[in-house]
Amino acid sequence: MNKFLAFCKKQYEERPLLCIMIIAFIPRILSAIFAKGYGMHDDMFGPVQSMQEALDNIDTLYNDEPRLILYPFVQYLIFGVCEFFKIFDPQSKMYVVRIIHALYSLLSVYFSYKITLLISNEKTAKKVGIILALLWVLPYMSVRNLVEVVCIPPLMAAVYFIIQITNYERYKELYPYKNKLSNNTLALLAGLLFAVSFVIRYQTILIPFGICIVLLFRKEIKSFCLLALSTIIFSALLLGIPENIIWGQPFQHLINYLQPQDISSYPNSPWYMVPLLLIGLLIPPLGIMLFGGWLKTWKKYTILFIPVLLFILFHAIYPNKQERFMLTIIPLYTLLCIVGWDEITEQYKFWKKHNKLVKGSWIFFWIINILLLFIFTFTYGKKTRVESFTYLSQKDVRALVIEFNESGPYFAPKFYLGKNHYKPIYYLYKDYVPEDLINHISINFSVAPNYAIFFDDSSLEKRIKDFENNFRCKLKLETKIEPGLLDKVLHFTNPRHNKNYNAYIYTIKLTN
Repeated sequence: MNKFLAFCKKQYEERPLLCIMIIAFIPRILSAIFAKGYGMHDDMFGPVQSMQEALDNIDTLYNDEPRLILYPFVQYLIFGVCEFFKIFDPQSKMYVVRIIHALYSLLSVYFSYKITLLISNEKTAKKVGIILALLWVLPYMSVRNLVEVVCIPPLMAAVYFIIQITNYERYKELYPYKNKLSNNTLALLAGLLFAVSFVIRYQTILIPFGICIVLLFRKEIKSFCLLALSTIIFSALLLGIPENIIWGQPFQHLINYLQPQDISSYPNSPWYMVPLLLIGLLIPPLGIMLFGGWLKTWKKYTILFIPVLLFILFHAIYPNKQERFMLTIIPLYTLLCIVGWDEITEQYKFWKKHNKLVKGSWIFFWIINILLLFIFTFTYGKKTRVESFTYLSQKDVRALVIEFNESGPYFAPKFYLGKNHYKPIYYLYKDYVPEDLINHISINFSVAPNYAIFFDDSSLEKRIKDFENNFRCKLKLETKIEPGLLDKVLHFTNPRHNKNYNAYIYTIKLTN
């Protein structure tokens, strides 16, 4: 055991980046295997369900309204390859998708390490790499189908190319025998990658915008022009051409996105929710210290500080505040936090005198972080919804009733119904009127349902009897599916917004 630990330590000292990438790979591949299901509606119904529908019938894509297509099209190709190799099972397809995302997300760790190495030193770069490799929220989110996370690797790669321009001497010091690409080429590559990130997630434009402001302020006009123009041109091409081919309307989604919208339904939290979220992600009290480290970088690392500041300010002001929106900036923000905090502890005697406080904060951080990492890595998101549909994917479903003891709406992950995903689904919400469903069946589908899913235990027996009386049928329980551990915790802490109930699957037998 001692020899093995000594070997690992030696490898880490000699090949730190390789070791960090291996460390980052482990929780991500475990999440790909065990963190099944989905986290938010956005990572199921946009890039997954709609692309499976498009693969089955391409007309559903042409008939759909214009929307971001670059990342969903990647999902379309993955599903197409899966079916080429006779992989039709929804869960098997999602294993493939999650593994690809896990491998792809390693690029975020790689470029974060490389950027830190250019602006700071190897010790700090190692620290950044390890934290981003094991930060509790990242492995789980990295295997989700969220644009907020998928846009990170090209974003960080673009930042790395920009830092090569601005930190040329440091680059030559690190790689004396390696010829650096010309500044013009680096600026063009950065513009291309910023464009890719932008067409995946519009808000990322704040990063190149902030960098361009700094370049202009420093009077680095050539780099400013090349970066700004290449970002704009490549973004126009990547946005305009696909939309024009598919919908005959270039930039229509961007135009719709920028139009004023009704914000009354948005989760509009106070502005300070955003900085508090960033502090909380890095687990206080260390999160507070690291926030101070980020503030410390405003002058020395302006080229990175300003873009992060703009991103934070935008989301603090923007009325639609959702926690996942901040995932995009976590690597760059964390990188600056560590760099700034290392400089604070080196420069100020106060922190040297209170070393125990710093060390204790790090120990607390790692204890809580590893605990959360373990929980999230093995979390099966929306288990009852996914497993109930997975169960029915093996059945001969004519039509399905979903009885939900809430006012609705219920978003059904039909992708997991497999071959049955095109079968009619009828929704019964709280205080439903039986005639509405009867008329809906006769007018729209004329298909009598043979399966029903009841969610929530409250008044279940009464709801079953009402259903049987209203529709002159008998229900026979097939199986019960319980939510996952994290779903239970989230429901307990916030039942209003986390409605992850038990699912009861019944067969329906008509009595007349």
